[in-house]
Amino acid sequence: MPNRSKRPKIYSLDNIQLPEIQQYTLANGLPLWVINQGTQAVLKMEVLFAAGRPYEKKALASRLTAELLKEGSQNYSAGQIAEAMDFYGSSLKTPVDMDCPSIVLYTLNKHFEKVLPIVSDLLLQPSFPQAEMDQFIDRQIRRMEVELTKSDVVAYRTVTEEIFGRQHPYGYNSSEQTYRDLRRADIIQHFTNCYHADNGLVILSGLVTQREIDLIRQYLGKLPKREKILRPVIEFPSSSPSSLFIEDADAAQTAYRLGINLFPRGHQDYGDVFVLNTILGGYFGSRLMTNIREDKGYTYNINSSLDCMRYGGCWLIGSEVNNAFIQETKEEIHKEIENLQTELMEEEELEMVKSYLAGVLLGMLDGPFNISEIAKNNYIAQTPINTFEQVLKTLQNIDAHRIQNLFKQYLPMDQLSEVWVGPKKP
Repeated sequence: MPNRSKRPKIYSLDNIQLPEIQQYTLANGLPLWVINQGTQAVLKMEVLFAAGRPYEKKALASRLTAELLKEGSQNYSAGQIAEAMDFYGSSLKTPVDMDCPSIVLYTLNKHFEKVLPIVSDLLLQPSFPQAEMDQFIDRQIRRMEVELTKSDVVAYRTVTEEIFGRQHPYGYNSSEQTYRDLRRADIIQHFTNCYHADNGLVILSGLVTQREIDLIRQYLGKLPKREKILRPVIEFPSSSPSSLFIEDADAAQTAYRLGINLFPRGHQDYGDVFVLNTILGGYFGSRLMTNIREDKGYTYNINSSLDCMRYGGCWLIGSEVNNAFIQETKEEIHKEIENLQTELMEEEELEMVKSYLAGVLLGMLDGPFNISEIAKNNYIAQTPINTFEQVLKTLQNIDAHRIQNLFKQYLPMDQLSEVWVGPKKP
């Protein structure tokens, strides 16, 4: 019988390696990355394009293009696509990303030849039907009206505007007018500019055989070649840290967001700050959770997060706080940041965080579909394939002195912007 009064021994993971990713190039120049793993005859194919907000000519064009992509092509209506996917036990999604939206297909190997031509047709000649576009815009406006009654949504929208600027690709917020200003011609132009072989990547994962690779060559090798999109020029407006209060008299809790402008995902310090974020508010045993939820009981949940994209990023702290303790919560958040800037972490706490993150990294390698997410993130961030191993080395080598210095560098107290949304001003 195990002795349950003693915790299990913690083992360090000294060497986690990303499995081999085979790289091919189709006849049209479109790169194909293959992750051949697994025991079940199931595939995930994701086709990504640098077609997000930084590449728009008109606000929200990237989102509507991605959302409407699966609504039909010259040869398949939306109903026919849905029926075919259901018949073949497949799934087709078009996730929206700030930088690189994509089209994702899950299917059995034996049905790949049946459903791949549908995906190919969507990428070669989508129809972007006007009726579907109008209905989608109406639904989004109604959904937005509901979302704007939630204090946490208002707080997030406001703090990102403050950090990035209202005209910045990562900072602007949708409005009814923004949606109404879009025309079908804007969607077609965005698709033509961004969805082509010189601006994308195919990631195929699962139990892959040469047959599936040949099918992708046959169908996706037809995507047209166009002029490669140049790196967009994105300027961050010079802005001062701010403190804003937005009254919401009916709010049962006060939403709080605290944030600061940060670097892109590909920055050399990303791995270090990923560790810092975990310590501060990135997991259940974090400083903020332990103090403000567990010890003080001011909130049910509080966390910090890194929102790092291809061309910029931010560090955010967020919570919904009991209205009676909003000032106390603010003071405790500031205290935890200041403590990490002025006091060295205890070795036991640091080792616990390292062990937790090693487990997270190990879980990211659990199966070919998870590995494809790592590959996708590398493509979006424009970082080398071996970045995963570099993050592990960062985790192994970081110490209390570097953590203290980085907290001083990246979370200066006098540069943080904060937003409160609730019934009374803190």
